[in-house]
Amino acid sequence: MIWGNLADALYWSPGRRTEATKNYQKALVIGKATLQVNADDVLTLAYLADYSIMVGDEESANQYLRRALKLAPTNGEVLFRAAIVLNHLAKKDEAFSCLKQAIAVGYSKNIIRDTPDFANIPVRTGSPLQ
Repeated sequence: MIWGNLADALYWSPGRRTEATKNYQKALVIGKATLQVNADDVLTLAYLADYSIMVGDEESANQYLRRALKLAPTNGEVLFRAAIVLNHLAKKDEAFSCLKQAIAVGYSKNIIRDTPDFANIPVRTGSPLQ
């Protein structure tokens, strides 16, 4: 997660995306090693889906995401990460649905609002994001 957080910060910093990719790749290596210990670690699966989409590996992102959602369909962090992946796949309505579900199970609206990945999803009047 530390490498992923660093990668996220670099990704959103002007001119630093190449560095971000290298750090997402480090996070992927560590995450995959974690799955060798516990193949059903839903948070690791969700983070691997997120990091995979950020390096352009849609197939792996979808595989990790399906596994995480199958194991923990009501986990707020899993739903949040699902929304990130879906949004990067240009599936805004599905991403928004995951965000609504995440909020319904107690995920922080503030974290969602402060996440730059969702800048393209408008907050509508009456939206659960308000």
